[in-house]
Amino acid sequence: MVAIERLFVSNLLPNEAENAEISRFLRSNTTPTQPTALRSIIDSSKVDLEGYDTDISALEVALEKAKQQRAALETHVGRCQSIFSPIRTLPSELLLRILSLCSRELESTFSHDFTSWSHLTPQDHMNQLARKDLLRPSRVCYLWRTAILNTPSLWTAIQVTVTSRNGFRLRMRGS
Repeated sequence: MVAIERLFVSNLLPNEAENAEISRFLRSNTTPTQPTALRSIIDSSKVDLEGYDTDISALEVALEKAKQQRAALETHVGRCQSIFSPIRTLPSELLLRILSLCSRELESTFSHDFTSWSHLTPQDHMNQLARKDLLRPSRVCYLWRTAILNTPSLWTAIQVTVTSRNGFRLRMRGS
């Protein structure tokens, strides 16, 4: 990183007296009797301005690097904090029981109410077949994914849709 003490400082920067003199010239619309000093400042300023530009560029690079390192540290700290999350202490059996109950609750909303599923789009039916109710929680963490994917009872559902002659649809689920 760039040390602030080593930043470029121009010796052309005016002091209070020089600023006051320049202000007096600007207000009076007159020119100095000895313009050599001012012309020297103007001519030498290009090099000094480049010195400032170089420092500014280096500081912008250092600032961007510091922002990236800060973001990386923030991510790391967040990951470290997640290790102590209470949900991580939940036994797998209890987690699977909760997910199983949630999954069955979602299934029952479609299997018992024969009017609720008739408005579903083909995409809704595909989501049910794909068991998105189980896929979403499997993205929470590695432990949940492993538990969900390695529990066959969550995935062994058979869905049958029967259409009767009078137009009523009956839907049965079994496992």
